[in-house]
Amino acid sequence: RSLGELCHVVQLAITQKRILGYTSGTLVPYRLSQSMVKETLAESKAAPKPSADEQPSLPHASWEALRAGLREMAAAAPIG
Repeated sequence: RSLGELCHVVQLAITQKRILGYTSGTLVPYRLSQSMVKETLAESKAAPKPSADEQPSLPHASWEALRAGLREMAAAAPIG
């Protein structure tokens, strides 16, 4: 697969499939993302807590873990 195809798969995982999301500028599983927090709060009609000084408490993934995850996503993506 080309780099463009991989970027497209990642973008689809973020925007359409909700597999990935962002927290403090870091790509994370959707369940840990700010998008899910906002969606959950919107559904419950609760106001979000300020998060300007909030630091992510997630460990950083290794390059190998990233490669493995991207390989898994590429293998699961439909062809065509």
